[in-house]
Amino acid sequence: MTSSGSQGGVEPGDLLKIADELYAHDVGDFTAARDALVKQLKADRALALRVKALRRPSLAAWAVNLLVRSDRSHIEEVLGMAQALRSAQAAADGEELRALTRQRRQLIAALTARTRSLAAQAGHRLTESVAEQVENTLTAALLDAEAGRAVGSGMLVSGLRATGVDPIDVASAVGVPEALGYQPASPPVRGAAGARDRAGSAGEAAPSRLRAVPPSRPDPEAVAAELVQRKSAQVTAATAALTECERGEGSARAAETEARGAEARKQAEALQVQADIEELTRRLAELEAQAERIDAELAPLNEQAARAADRAASASDATARAREALASAEAELVEAEGALARLRGTRHASAYRNPGAIHRA
Repeated sequence: MTSSGSQGGVEPGDLLKIADELYAHDVGDFTAARDALVKQLKADRALALRVKALRRPSLAAWAVNLLVRSDRSHIEEVLGMAQALRSAQAAADGEELRALTRQRRQLIAALTARTRSLAAQAGHRLTESVAEQVENTLTAALLDAEAGRAVGSGMLVSGLRATGVDPIDVASAVGVPEALGYQPASPPVRGAAGARDRAGSAGEAAPSRLRAVPPSRPDPEAVAAELVQRKSAQVTAATAALTECERGEGSARAAETEARGAEARKQAEALQVQADIEELTRRLAELEAQAERIDAELAPLNEQAARAADRAASASDATARAREALASAEAELVEAEGALARLRGTRHASAYRNPGAIHRA
């Protein structure tokens, strides 16, 4: 890294190289990396002060820088589309301009989605509001040549927005205005050292803010070209707004048609449900009448069942008594058979002892 020394001016190449490295850092690491570098540059006070003045980018600006640094073809595609829009505007080709406007919307939407994806991969989720700032910045780069140069530098510190009326203040949106040919103000210096520096530069009026370096005399052609460019941007913005309105009207009419179709379908569905309710009501009445008939037929059957149950109970009792009688008779039979057997046994024994007794008898 080349240094110009604390006594001399800061070489633009030195500051641009340092800034390019710093703005490649993650947005969360920027301040620490910048302050660490300032400590390393103590020997070169002027350069250290310029580095210290480098602003931390907003999240939207950092995300756009990330998109540009990840692939230069993204910003080249935006600038190419911008040139095509200006050419179509200059040729007053309305059909081509409308087609390019549609392509512009598609391109900006795709690049915004790509930016959100890259930021997420780097650990930063872009909210809808931040994503809108990214989209506005990319749109400004497409509609305004100076904004396109600012975005292409990869050193944005804040987002851009093109109104189509007022010029865009690109100098204050870039970390190092020299990258776009702007002259920065000298950084403020406090204390005795600041007084010595001011004394040493007596007669030189330090600018109070960043300003574009003007040409030595107005160039009518350049002024006219700038006016044409601004008017072209206004017409492009108005055409884009008209296209957006037409698309919004078409979408609204399509939504109305869809809503009316949905309404008709729901009405038909409601009628069908009502018919189903009526059918179910009629069927319910039939079932209730059938239930009443069944209840009426069931009453005598219940009585018959009760009487049959009583008869079954009586029969069961009779069966039990018969079984008891049978068991008693069987027991008496067994006892009688036993008595008979004993009697016969006694007679046989007597006949054996006194055969004549049986004969006499």
